[in-house]
Amino acid sequence: AGLLLAGALAAAPPPDPAAAPGAIGRTIASVAWVADGPVDAKTVDGLIGIVAGRPLMEADTGNTIRDLYGTLLFSEIAVGADVLDDGRVAVTIYLRRAYRVRSISFRGRKGLSGEELRRAISLAEGQPFVAATLDAGADAIQRRLSTEGYLQATVTPEADFDPKEFAVDVKYRIDAGHRARSAAPFFDGDLGPYTAARLEEQMKGKPGKAY
Repeated sequence: AGLLLAGALAAAPPPDPAAAPGAIGRTIASVAWVADGPVDAKTVDGLIGIVAGRPLMEADTGNTIRDLYGTLLFSEIAVGADVLDDGRVAVTIYLRRAYRVRSISFRGRKGLSGEELRRAISLAEGQPFVAATLDAGADAIQRRLSTEGYLQATVTPEADFDPKEFAVDVKYRIDAGHRARSAAPFFDGDLGPYTAARLEEQMKGKPGKAY
């Protein structure tokens, strides 16, 4: 079996895939696809530009991978080819289903409302799940809490995968800690013509108020 072109890693690759010598340009005997989960066959079939009876071309494999990725249904795609005894090639397209975000929840001592926390992250229900976006969401929540005075907040992201539904339940466990409060001001140097009391009166953040 030969691996002609892959998007990321092969979803369900043939054993020890290696380049198929001379596969490009040979007549295609058959085209098949396999996936690691349920997909709509009509959708996949309609996006495959590799056609039996035609020569196998790199442009067709590349366009097929691009169009299949465009559905956002798959996280990894590969196209493999076996050279047959008669000189033709049997093509197989390997598809790995993408997980989607099913739910997002915030647990623990949150400090902010769920609505405010949701606005801080880029993840949303129904989107394809990307691990990097999960971690970025934790950082974004921590920054948002910091601007509200929760300077020691910790945020731990979790993702629970449901392989039957290809769904992910995202949880952010938050410990906002105590909100910082303004301390009494300290003025140094010559304040004239003002006094420390006068300057303190003009300050918006009064001592003891939440940050």
